[in-house]
Amino acid sequence: MAAAFERAAAAAGGVNDRCYQIAGQTVRLRFAGDGLIPCLTPAFAHLALANPAEPDCTIHLWETTGTGVEPPPPAWPYEDFQANGVVQPFGSEDMQAIFQLGTNTLNVLDARRGQGYYWVRSAHLLPMYEQGAPLRWLLHLWLRRRGILSVHAGAVGTPAGGVLLVGRGGSGKSNTALSTLSSDLLFAADDYCLIQSEPHPTIHSFYSTGKAHPADLAHLPFLAGRASNPQHLDHDKALFFLHQHFPHKLVTSTPASAVLMPRVTGRRRTQAHLSTAAAGMAALAPSTIAQLPGVQAEDFRVLVKFFRQVPSYVLELGADRDEVMSVLTRLITALNQGQRPARVRG
Repeated sequence: MAAAFERAAAAAGGVNDRCYQIAGQTVRLRFAGDGLIPCLTPAFAHLALANPAEPDCTIHLWETTGTGVEPPPPAWPYEDFQANGVVQPFGSEDMQAIFQLGTNTLNVLDARRGQGYYWVRSAHLLPMYEQGAPLRWLLHLWLRRRGILSVHAGAVGTPAGGVLLVGRGGSGKSNTALSTLSSDLLFAADDYCLIQSEPHPTIHSFYSTGKAHPADLAHLPFLAGRASNPQHLDHDKALFFLHQHFPHKLVTSTPASAVLMPRVTGRRRTQAHLSTAAAGMAALAPSTIAQLPGVQAEDFRVLVKFFRQVPSYVLELGADRDEVMSVLTRLITALNQGQRPARVRG
């Protein structure tokens, strides 16, 4: 893979580097040419480093269409592919290979050396969901060795403290996260974010993207005309690169004050009430495990410690979005002041 990347870089006329601060780690993306840059970098724009330090991890990226260079042929039989694309017999603690189904990308990570490789046949073949949450599997495999876990959750709050929004699809977490763009709160994540439990529970922004069902856009008027994929809204969610439109509303890292489980109730009023760590874990773990490769026992230890250190709440979503934001703001303010209210009503 390293040799193929060098051939691709030579064919493309050189390398283009981009550096980002992701959960306190410096990550360098080395592109052979520029074909993949507009597809894979906008989601990281809020984490860009103008004066990067020595990278902790370097990922080398290329496409065949722009360089004419193919990846090496697989060193494993077809039968070794698992359902999630992990090539289990080939992998080890330090070396892992994944052919990501759906995006048709090859991901290889040498975790010990902090070197990753990412190949796709053509940038034009990357689906919008990969552009909205790029390199998620490679970065997950590398960050997890540092006690930083990628989770399927949203996050909002302030620099003083924020909350993790967890739940299955349709629970209201995306709309709740996006609604903060017109409130006094800040946005950290919609679909995916990063958490760590040591030295203290912390939430890190992963991507500056948000997604919404077209039917929900009427309730999010401040997003009108800002979708990056308006031509695909008949079959896709609207995808927003929020750094382009709301750079002042993004927070990249915040202490974790609580876990929130939004629930659409159909009632008019909104309220939040204290729940249990077990309920919070049950709302987060299944979708996180289903969407990530190579989840191991150590990942569960990070999750368990995180949930033991912060309270979990149910957020019962009423019909009035202003009231939802009022309840959420008052809850976060109280938590950041060291309180743990049993209930906050609209």
